Amino acid sequence: KTCGECCAEACTDTDRFTLEFAASVEPETRGHALAALFLTDYMFFERDNGMCHYDPAQKACVITCCLCFCYGCVCPCNLYLPLGGNS
Repeated sequence: KTCGECCAEACTDTDRFTLEFAASVEPETRGHALAALFLTDYMFFERDNGMCHYDPAQKACVITCCLCFCYGCVCPCNLYLPLGGNS
């Protein structure tokens, strides 16, 4: 990758996929692999609420560090930073 491609992937919500198949792979198998690629991208990178948001109920800034896949569930790993003073 070039420096520009790395910066674009780190700073924007763009996606770039590459799949390579042997010539002997059947079209149905290629379709399944492509569908799995898009599903994985959707589950882990498109469904989130953004990396950072404010939670008014807890008066905290919530930073999503990553999404973990555990027994069929996608579980966010969040960091909560309390805002404001103690009242």
